[in-house]
Amino acid sequence: MTIGEMFPFFEGMVFEYEVDAAFEDMERGKAYLFKGKECAHIAYNSRVPNLKSTYAITKAFPCLEGTVFYNGIETTFASYYANATYLFKEKSYVLLDFEPKTESSFIIVGVSEITRN
Repeated sequence: MTIGEMFPFFEGMVFEYEVDAAFEDMERGKAYLFKGKECAHIAYNSRVPNLKSTYAITKAFPCLEGTVFYNGIETTFASYYANATYLFKEKSYVLLDFEPKTESSFIIVGVSEITRN
C-alpha cells in the first residue's frame, strides 16, 4: 500500500509517495511527517485518518530556524524524555522538545555533530 493509498488526503502533495522522516506526537495517534522543507501533522489512530495541518518546518518548530534542519530532516527517533525526539541530518543531530507552532519548542541538546566515540 502506498502512502497516498493509506492517507488519501496527501493526494497531490509532496507526501503522497515519499516521506523523509516522521515522529509520533505527544498525543496518541498523531504524528509529524517531513518531506523536504515541509511538515505535515496527521491523526492516524481513527477510523478515518485525517490531515491536521501542513506548514514549513520552521513555522512548526521556530527553534530550528538557522539550523541545518530548517530545510529538511533525514531521520528521527524517540527520546526517553517526554515530548522530545532526536532529529538527524547529514552529520548533525539535535534533541528537540516539541510544542509545535509555539515559541515553547526548544532545543535540549545540539545542534551537534555526530562523532565517533
